[in-house]
Amino acid sequence: MFIYTYTDWTASVEGEVPRKVVCEHCGRQFTYIIRCEGVGTGHSPYRLADKQAQRKAQERAKKHLAKQLDTAQVPMPCPSCGQYQAAMVDELKRTKHPLWLHVPRIGFGVDVGVWLLAALGVIAHVIGMPGLAANPLIFGSVFLLPLTLLYSARLGFFMWHLFGRQRFDPYRGTSAEERIDYARSACFDSSPQTPAEGDITPTIYD
Repeated sequence: MFIYTYTDWTASVEGEVPRKVVCEHCGRQFTYIIRCEGVGTGHSPYRLADKQAQRKAQERAKKHLAKQLDTAQVPMPCPSCGQYQAAMVDELKRTKHPLWLHVPRIGFGVDVGVWLLAALGVIAHVIGMPGLAANPLIFGSVFLLPLTLLYSARLGFFMWHLFGRQRFDPYRGTSAEERIDYARSACFDSSPQTPAEGDITPTIYD
């Protein structure tokens, strides 16, 4: 008998990088710090490659962190006018109303599987209960109606989030003064000594 055992090693690193922004609304230049975490894994069969797996996990964690620091959008209002940039508003919309959780085409594959199982169940019942297939009301109530309600609920959630994105107001619940005060406490003015964003080397903490 063949028994396969293995160990998965996980590594995590944290880092930060300054993000330079030029406000789209008032032209103010400001910089704030983005902090992210990277996670990586390494595989060691029979624990024969633990050191290699640990090194691989560390390398993958650093690559993941670098990608996170390069692409992350952390909403930060402008310290002059208190408004968010367009990319930040999009990120707030994605966080508040995540459409990917309810996209119908994602659930379509699940529904196909359920329909196939339902068809097999129908065949099994038809073999033992001929009256089931002859009565469309029973067939619909037992199989078709629940599936229709399930898919309708998923589609309803999708439309609710889609409509919510269109009506989303990132400034609701906060005043401009509050956003400005928060931004001034978290940001610092960009200066000629601040390196260009592409030249910034992230600070990584192992």
